[in-house]
Amino acid sequence: MALPIHASPVRVHPHDDPHRRHWGPVTVRIVWDLVALGIRPRPPVIREVREHALLWLGQHADTMEAEDVASAAVVDWLRRRDGRYDAFPQIDGLDILPDPSWRQAVLGGCEPLHEAVFGLAYADGLPFDEVVRRVGVDSAWVRAAQEALREVAKVVVGEDGVATEDWTAAQMDALLARIANTAGNACPGPEGLLTELGRAHAEGCPRCSRAQRLIRAGHLSPGALFAPEEGPALMATEMGLLCLQVHPDALVYARLVVNQLDEHVRVVGDLLLVHADAVPDLDERLAALTERGTPRADQIRGVRRRVRAQWGRKAILGPGLDEVREAVRHAEWGSVEGLSSLPEPLPPPPSSMRWYGSLLLAMLVLAMVGAYAWTHRAPPAVFPVSGTRTGSSVTFDAPDDAYVDVIAIDGHVATSLFHSAALADKGGLATGDGRYALSTDADEVVVVTAPEALPSLVDVGEYAGNPDKIADTIRREAAGTGVVVLARPHAIRIGKWTLDPGAVPWP
Repeated sequence: MALPIHASPVRVHPHDDPHRRHWGPVTVRIVWDLVALGIRPRPPVIREVREHALLWLGQHADTMEAEDVASAAVVDWLRRRDGRYDAFPQIDGLDILPDPSWRQAVLGGCEPLHEAVFGLAYADGLPFDEVVRRVGVDSAWVRAAQEALREVAKVVVGEDGVATEDWTAAQMDALLARIANTAGNACPGPEGLLTELGRAHAEGCPRCSRAQRLIRAGHLSPGALFAPEEGPALMATEMGLLCLQVHPDALVYARLVVNQLDEHVRVVGDLLLVHADAVPDLDERLAALTERGTPRADQIRGVRRRVRAQWGRKAILGPGLDEVREAVRHAEWGSVEGLSSLPEPLPPPPSSMRWYGSLLLAMLVLAMVGAYAWTHRAPPAVFPVSGTRTGSSVTFDAPDDAYVDVIAIDGHVATSLFHSAALADKGGLATGDGRYALSTDADEVVVVTAPEALPSLVDVGEYAGNPDKIADTIRREAAGTGVVVLARPHAIRIGKWTLDPGAVPWP
């Protein structure tokens, strides 16, 4: 329902900085709400939530609007900190800006019990049971006082043309809470808050009353109420933000995209948000992926824009995220607005390269054998082995005439998962396509191939976390072996999908 806006007039100089003008009121409201939620208002938290709130303010915002936005920003920042980027919370009755005279008019019609309930239930926002406990009367009296306050409020706002005949009790309570927290624009400022005049002013000003109580309780420093003396109040009001989406058919490559962008990316649902200003070679990084087809160019879409936002310590701040998130939903696959076109996958090399590769490999093997003969180091593997991991299994290739051992390492404890006493034993692990597989969720899995049956290799557990040391130890103890050490990969959550990076063809 459309409601009229009532507020005392506020003259705004065309060059006035709303961030500086609302710095103190916004800070008080943020700290008050954090304490009410049981969250310790540490200075870094206050700063980040304040930046988030001020970024949402318009140039001509009234102080009451600024305080409402501050309360909404606290809720929104807590959600964003936990990875939930929902719509910015809407304040009940936000389209009504109460005149400060309404508060005085309501209080003027109050008896002592009504005034206490007005302050505790509506100004401080305490739950009903806590209000009953503090006023020390039967709950029926408190309910009667609330009903009386609703009727008084209807009369007061009705005199200014706000019709409330069809309003529910919840709507009236929301309006009463806004009236109870309405303060004027003539507060003494941080330097006068703790003076005698400031204390007298706070008796009739909910904003300054809260500030004094927070300062006395040690939750708020008076210095936090001062905006920076020089320069802009906000550290920054704009940033380059890139919103990327990977096609559902290519989600197996999503972790590659995340890793390619280092720490400058945050996963928001099924989207990747990138701090574009912090990645000057963004085009080259994405091109390196699409050239390999991991993913292909037509499996990515995105939008890069300068928006009203900041890259906070715990979350992306400000409204700019919503702009790029909405824009990417309408973008075409294969295009990234604000970046150069992404290259298509490179063609495969000519088939003759395989022969050159084989020749090169043979030359390398001969060189390694010669080096061993001269240096007496551990001999190179004559039974090569390769493998891949997922979170729950390991798959590997091994020559038909090789004995195979598989060792699992958890912490520094190694146990044998498989030991072939005969060449045919490993047939029980065959997958049917020339490879072998078995299930395990160990921290590390060591696969060893050898020309003959091997003794126990569980002593390598003491080298957990050091693949090179494990491999060198086994080759030194058993000549002619092939060794591969596979660490357990970690899954990544992209929207509703959980991706197993062990299945990704890492570069």
